Amino acid sequence: MVTTTFDFNFGVYMVSDLITDGAWNIDLVNRVFNERDRKLILSIPLRRSSSIDLQFWKHDKRGSYSVSSAYKLQTQESDTAVGNKKFWKKLWSIPAAPKIRNFLWRAVSGSLPTRSRLCSRHVPTTEVCPLCNVDCESVKHVLVECSFARHVWLASHLGWFSPSTHSFQDWLMRALALFNPNDSATLAYLCWSIWEERNSVVWKSAQPAANSCRLRGLRLKREWDDALVSIRAAIPPTADLPTPQEWKKPGPNWVKLNVDIATNVNSGWTGIGMVVRNEMGSFVACKISRMVGLFSPTIAEIMGVREALSWIKDNNWQNVIVESDNLQVVNVLNSMNVENFSMMGGIVSDCRSLINEISCEILFSHVFRSANGVAHALAQATRSFPNAMEWTLSPPEFVSLLLL
Repeated sequence: MVTTTFDFNFGVYMVSDLITDGAWNIDLVNRVFNERDRKLILSIPLRRSSSIDLQFWKHDKRGSYSVSSAYKLQTQESDTAVGNKKFWKKLWSIPAAPKIRNFLWRAVSGSLPTRSRLCSRHVPTTEVCPLCNVDCESVKHVLVECSFARHVWLASHLGWFSPSTHSFQDWLMRALALFNPNDSATLAYLCWSIWEERNSVVWKSAQPAANSCRLRGLRLKREWDDALVSIRAAIPPTADLPTPQEWKKPGPNWVKLNVDIATNVNSGWTGIGMVVRNEMGSFVACKISRMVGLFSPTIAEIMGVREALSWIKDNNWQNVIVESDNLQVVNVLNSMNVENFSMMGGIVSDCRSLINEISCEILFSHVFRSANGVAHALAQATRSFPNAMEWTLSPPEFVSLLLL
């Protein structure tokens, strides 16, 4: 939402009034809007070619609505609603088997099929707890308050403490704050074992046995811990670290263009560095420039690729491999025929148009950051060079050593 007190004397009535030749009219934006709004506006990437306005679904990386993306959004909102990030981080870091942590997540999120929950969904069943046959079966009751559960907890070294809270999540938050990681894992296994005992009573008409329930949970924990020890013992103590990848020459009749970006948060601009080398690995050209605005790394990188394609168009190079250390950008560029309605979709369309205007063949390739050092150094150099600069006969001194 714009917070500037608007003055129509500037002649700005529509968003298009702020755009000139596919770019923001920076002087006009600076005159019309306050600092907060200026930064937000200039950080919106624009297409260079004219196009109709489109709506996009921001919860999908391609901007397209899907049932799965809506479901993911709802589950994320549900997780946020039932707890804070610190709690979830602590829960998922409990040193227990994945199925045990998943069980706790289901218990906290209210997805366990307790009898009270089944009744709330109009399933014809009683609400009475199958373990104690006295109280209504909720998650907090069956895992903590039930007389059977209390016997299990009291028989363990953890003991039992009153759930003087409104929900199982509150009780669990309190428990995880009190216990060390090992005891937190024991708690998780015992909760799981109590639920397993409950299921045996419901589905197999078994007689609940608190001691065997406790021992089952502790046995599973011990087996998991022993398995982890065995796995760790099998891993060599001095595993070789991965060797940093080096830049590789392109094939015959090809040149390789590496591109990278650098962001200056305080000054509100993004720098682009590009370097071209031939099949011998020799320097051909390099270029640096700035873009006004702060963008996400992916948006900034694909805008850098757009600048690279425009640079290729202005030169008579042979076939070109464009390398970036942003894998997401490379994947998007290698699937440009797929419709993209996201914020980067307009930039992708610009890239597609530029490729159609270039006579040589263009390939996009991912490279590890360790092999993209020259482009990285050039992008960082935009901190010292505010204006666009290009070198063709020989490289600048600050990257000469990197080219050896």
